[in-house]
Amino acid sequence: MGEWFDWLHVSSDLLKTVLKDTSWKIQKFIRSRDGLYLVIIKRRNVISS
Repeated sequence: MGEWFDWLHVSSDLLKTVLKDTSWKIQKFIRSRDGLYLVIIKRRNVISS
């Protein structure tokens, strides 16, 4: 067994809401037939002023 890692389990709608107006975007959703999903989240290019 490996080390523990953080696991966030929320609905896909809540995830979209949480990421809105942040520097993160959903790159890809991979959905299963039973309602589970895996998501790849990517940081947007942020330009500092």
